[in-house]
Amino acid sequence: MKKHLLTHITLMTGHVARTPRTEVLDQAVAYLAPIAEGRCHDIPEVGLWIDVFRPKGEDDETLNGTASFTVSSILTRGQVPFVHCVACWDPDMGEMAWAKAEDLARQTGLPSCPGLRRPDRTPWLAVAITPNMFLSGTQTIGLLGDLERCMAWTLIEQGRRA
Repeated sequence: MKKHLLTHITLMTGHVARTPRTEVLDQAVAYLAPIAEGRCHDIPEVGLWIDVFRPKGEDDETLNGTASFTVSSILTRGQVPFVHCVACWDPDMGEMAWAKAEDLARQTGLPSCPGLRRPDRTPWLAVAITPNMFLSGTQTIGLLGDLERCMAWTLIEQGRRA
């Protein structure tokens, strides 16, 4: 059986991790599914809020193959994100998704690692850290990377079923 790896790139540092789907529990994907579907936003157990954004086509139809999301404190309800993330699972959407990731990174005001390129293979997840992350506390910072990957795999699985 082919092992599916997610390439997880932090745009500000250039850090790249390749992680298999098996590192994300099925229960985590099931828990995050309503958030990925836009039916809710909050994760009260850890005080976090996730907003998911899906690109629209010319006819205002939702496009499949990529999605972006932000993670913030439940107290700010998405208004002060810790991170901006873009997941891509369709190679045909890669160029558009990477442009979105670069744009979100520029909006943070923090410098990105020079020379970063879009991964050659899907799926991938690009993460832009915001200055707000540094105010979130060490427990939240430690949780964010895992949550980013769990959310990405949730979006990828939903997208592949669509």
